[in-house]
Amino acid sequence: MTVVVRDCGRRPSQRLPRRHPHRRRHRRPRHPRTRITLELAFCFHHSVRGDETAIQAAIARLRDLTQSGDYAYYIDIAHFMAGLRLPADHTPQTQCIDGDNSTRRRWRGLVTARRDRTAH
Repeated sequence: MTVVVRDCGRRPSQRLPRRHPHRRRHRRPRHPRTRITLELAFCFHHSVRGDETAIQAAIARLRDLTQSGDYAYYIDIAHFMAGLRLPADHTPQTQCIDGDNSTRRRWRGLVTARRDRTAH
């Protein structure tokens, strides 16, 4: 998983070689927390790349993985990273201490900082 986070936003030519596709390896039900966290990492990657189609697909997978309510706040984080509004029918699972706008800016700031770093 650390390899996925390390490579977030990089083009394929910039990534170090990998032996196994990460997402396939963690699709097994015995790793639900890992799958959820890995999907959030993919949300970060697609946000850095600015790939709106991929981020929407990753958020949909994340929503499916968090239907039980565990880690459902990751959906909020994924939207914040992507700079997307939360859906009108979405009920936040947490309350941000500094408020949604401040939290949104911090998560989005991580994306833009990574984007700036990988652009060079």
